Amino acid sequence: MILKNNSSTQKSINPKKKNMKPDKKKPLGEIQIQDMAELDWTNIGKPGLFHKGLRIDYQTGEFLGLFRFDANARSGIHRHVDIAISYILCGTVTDYVDTFRQGDIGVNPPGDTHDALSYEGALLVSRLEGLTIYPESEKELKAIHPGAYRESFGTIEETRNPDVAPIPLREQPLVNTGCHGVEYRLLYDYGSTDHDYRMTSLQFRAGAQLPSFVTTARLDIFVIAGDLNTDAGPAMANHFVTLKANSTATLTSNFGCHLLVWSEAPVQWLDPDFANKDPFGF
Repeated sequence: MILKNNSSTQKSINPKKKNMKPDKKKPLGEIQIQDMAELDWTNIGKPGLFHKGLRIDYQTGEFLGLFRFDANARSGIHRHVDIAISYILCGTVTDYVDTFRQGDIGVNPPGDTHDALSYEGALLVSRLEGLTIYPESEKELKAIHPGAYRESFGTIEETRNPDVAPIPLREQPLVNTGCHGVEYRLLYDYGSTDHDYRMTSLQFRAGAQLPSFVTTARLDIFVIAGDLNTDAGPAMANHFVTLKANSTATLTSNFGCHLLVWSEAPVQWLDPDFANKDPFGF
């Protein structure tokens, strides 16, 4: 894992220096790069179900990382308290509405209740914003979702939320960012939930560069393929890049890359000519 604090370029200050005024600036950001191949899979105690988390909070249920289904593994019936979004890296996942295939995005809005099964095995990159409920009838809770708990579901809606349908990434409109060699797709607008986030995919051609920007909230990137250069170093396929709030970054690619991006707020562009454009979905 690579970490870079944006304070690395600042001069050191002697804390004993007299008349030193308190620093009223916002805390400086940090860029984290993680090769997911370096992390171990965690089996939840149920055959064929694993997770590998970059960010896990067992109290809130928040998760960013990978889920793995071996062939014929099933999650068990569960309800999402808050929104969860996954991208199918390989394989298929089936529930009672449809089958989600490689290259599809699956959205589980708050209240969505289902049982997920993979007949052939699957690998997903996922971000969960909250807890997951499993039925009280489960004698022993072995949930693939971190922070899950048991409770009565109550009423299950007869009609499922229309957001729960495979969203083929490649079929979403490709939009010119205004930056040569960089295009994006808006995959999901969280505006209908309690989170005003955006999920996009970005495609860089060889040699392309996004102008420098400053994050105003957290921004998560997963590299599906290719190479991405950041201020903290390079990231390749199967790497996560997380930019904390107030991080300054310039993104480039030597031979092209394909990215998934979750942005929690608009960024501030340092190039005034790029100020009214946002390839992160805002």
